[in-house]
Amino acid sequence: MVRYFTEQKCRMMPYLYREAARANEAGTPMMRAMMLEFPDDPACDYLDRQYMLGDAVMVAPVFSEAGDVQFYLPQGRWTHLWRNDEVQGSRWHKQQHDFLSLPVYVRDNTLLALGNNSQKPDYAWHEGTGIPAFPSGRRARSDLRSACG
Repeated sequence: MVRYFTEQKCRMMPYLYREAARANEAGTPMMRAMMLEFPDDPACDYLDRQYMLGDAVMVAPVFSEAGDVQFYLPQGRWTHLWRNDEVQGSRWHKQQHDFLSLPVYVRDNTLLALGNNSQKPDYAWHEGTGIPAFPSGRRARSDLRSACG
């Protein structure tokens, strides 16, 4: 279980590093309350069991032993990061997860940089980085930061 999620984190390093650099520049935390990212959605004001990881990824940790998770997704189409199934926002979702799954959804109109190395976090991200698109029909833009600056 730990190995699986560590490998996922290593693959996400290009995105995580970019978000860490943005947090350093703007002062906005990488892990942030939903209301910071969606201030016009009143349902986000009281969400305390899920968070945004950067500006594009929503994470809802599993707190129950049974694996039951309830979470809210704001307006738009959201795609599960690892399973690629799509769900609509502006509503609550209830799912069941096991030890190797977790609600991790990417919002539409996102280009998410994912690395090709799942064994270590410090590697040349520009070599073999994939950028899956989570389209919405609008133009999307992203940047990739180098660990060297």
